[in-house]
Amino acid sequence: MAKSDDALIARLGALPVAIVSDVLRYAGTPHQVLHHSIQALGPMSGRSVAGPVFCVRGERLLGGVVPKNLRPDMFRRMPANSVIVMAANGYEDAVVIGENIALSLKVRGCKAVVTDGGIRDRDAIVEMGMPVFTRFVSPLSSGQQWVTVELDAPVTLPGQATAHVTIKPGDFALGDGDGVVIVPGRGLTTVVEDSEKVLEIEQRTRERLLAGGDPEAVYAEFPRFDHVRKI
Repeated sequence: MAKSDDALIARLGALPVAIVSDVLRYAGTPHQVLHHSIQALGPMSGRSVAGPVFCVRGERLLGGVVPKNLRPDMFRRMPANSVIVMAANGYEDAVVIGENIALSLKVRGCKAVVTDGGIRDRDAIVEMGMPVFTRFVSPLSSGQQWVTVELDAPVTLPGQATAHVTIKPGDFALGDGDGVVIVPGRGLTTVVEDSEKVLEIEQRTRERLLAGGDPEAVYAEFPRFDHVRKI
């Protein structure tokens, strides 16, 4: 990844999920927010985390031929500074990630984990500083009941405004205390630039409101989304 891309991702990571979600809606891609059940494992303390996605898909073992577990390959193939997006495919009997997996990902440069599955070892993962967005916490290990079957291919996770959000290699994930939004790769530059403009407008709006300005008049003076471009 070029240094210019790194700089753009850093700018994305300085933005709130709420603003980026709004911009994506006005940009013609309104269904990019993951379901509200996928939340940060620990407090985000006002910070965001962003990075290119590395897609991982697992599935429950149902007998018959056992597929090769690609989890060891996940550690080898994941590029540094990626956000792991792990599709559990409805598996909720036990968890899909624990402390040792989170640690191994972290030392290889993973920036965050996003999954619609479960997590265990909450306190240890929070202590190590690995941002994780997950649907539930449980002490129960999946053992050999759930295996990683596909890497670096499109996955779907539950959506907030639609049944599912399709996430593809080349997309970007942004997460904070509000949740997770997926930015399509084709629109990263436009979305970052337009979101930064919204952030500036919101700051001016807030200053006027703090000074006692009439909300209707202030919002009319500072339209927030007129500049947003389609992607």
